[in-house]
Amino acid sequence: MSSVQLRSPKELKLALASLGVQAENALAKAMQDAARFGVTAVLRTSAETKPRPKASGTYERGWHVVKLEDGATISNSAAHAVFVELGRAPGKRPPKDPLVEWVHQKRLAKRPRPPKGAPRGKKNEENGPKAKPPGAKRPKRKRKQKRFAVTDVDNFVERIRWKIARRGVPGRFILRRTMPIIAKRAARESKRAIAKMAAAPPTGRGSR
Repeated sequence: MSSVQLRSPKELKLALASLGVQAENALAKAMQDAARFGVTAVLRTSAETKPRPKASGTYERGWHVVKLEDGATISNSAAHAVFVELGRAPGKRPPKDPLVEWVHQKRLAKRPRPPKGAPRGKKNEENGPKAKPPGAKRPKRKRKQKRFAVTDVDNFVERIRWKIARRGVPGRFILRRTMPIIAKRAARESKRAIAKMAAAPPTGRGSR
């Protein structure tokens, strides 16, 4: 550890003030680094959780770091993130539409075709549809009909809703299970930041 020699009370005052600012900035950066590591650690925990909370990927994509003046926070922007973490108590039935979408995303049932005339995608209005190259038409291949596990989506979803209302849903506690790893990383980053700052302490002569 380095040492400095202060020649006057004024230099001591300036050195202490500078030391406080440097310590705050160093610790804030350490917390931000730990938070960025935390998002990676949370995603690893989520991937190892069985069943993995991933249908559309909204939950895992929702993890992000919010930078603050004195550090950072880790949060999830997905609407259902709180239910993944803490679960759902018995009582009220969950909404229907997200469960219907979940059934289709899991390929448990065939997604219905859009109504006739509904837009299927954006076309290039300037160039129009792409012209097909000339040549002999290839014979159409017969696609093997897939057997879906669910034939009546509405009935299947209603049974799920009533089951959740009766039993609730257990929490996965992904963030809670990851916090010890994040805390250990935060302590290590803080220790490293303080050691780096102590190697070059303020002299109190930078500003008069």
